[in-house]
Amino acid sequence: MMTDVIEEKYNRLVLNLNSMGSCLLAYSGGVDSTLLLKALCESQAEVLAVTAVSASMPPDDLDMARRMTTLLCVSHEVVYTDELNDPQYVKNTPERCFFCKSRIFKTFKELALKMNYSHILDGSNAEDAGDYRPGLRANAELGISSPLMEVGLTKQEIRHLSKKKGLPTFDRASSPCLSSRVPYGEPITLRSLQMIQKAEAVIKGLGFAELRVRKQAETARIELLPHDIEKALQKPVRQQIVEALRELGFQYVTLDLEGFSSGKLNRVVLEQI
Repeated sequence: MMTDVIEEKYNRLVLNLNSMGSCLLAYSGGVDSTLLLKALCESQAEVLAVTAVSASMPPDDLDMARRMTTLLCVSHEVVYTDELNDPQYVKNTPERCFFCKSRIFKTFKELALKMNYSHILDGSNAEDAGDYRPGLRANAELGISSPLMEVGLTKQEIRHLSKKKGLPTFDRASSPCLSSRVPYGEPITLRSLQMIQKAEAVIKGLGFAELRVRKQAETARIELLPHDIEKALQKPVRQQIVEALRELGFQYVTLDLEGFSSGKLNRVVLEQI
């Protein structure tokens, strides 16, 4: 019965896309936007996938975006955005994502107008509406559609459908922008983003799949899946992590005993709402 409900949502998604004609998809290469890209391919809509690249984008995301658009035979464009030139973004208030999304989607709207695409879509899902997501306000102000959210597809349902359709992204870890690792109030700098990206690459190279390195001033606070914490505390592994992150410029290296939790830095904001 549950499978039937998920299939009904997906069928409704494809029908909705059929009516749109031509669509520019904000494509990150993640699990959500990849399922939406697949649905667009199954619909009668014309589609262009566009990936916004900046210093805050994990490099693996662009590789996956290129891989999937090639696999699905979809036209793909890359645009370069420079949020670090926006003082409001660099200030890193709780509204950072609003300024980022506004900048990106204004660029996408210019591209859509130039190339005659009538709709701009993103991969927000039904669960995103329940989190602190100021970027969704930018969607509303700029007329960006979120078809997965509109039909009520959750992350778990999206992974289920992705696996059923043979998409290699079905079990891909979430990959938010690197700026999400910096606590609100601490300015976003190129140095910080590069330190975070390199630190996470080091730890992934040691066999850890899903993780975050949160940069708080000169401290690296590492979040791992709970079952990986014991492995990280073993002396040889711990020493490798500490030495590598110190070389990257972190003065202190800590391990969050609570473990990995997406959006953890939003707790400060949510407690005030």
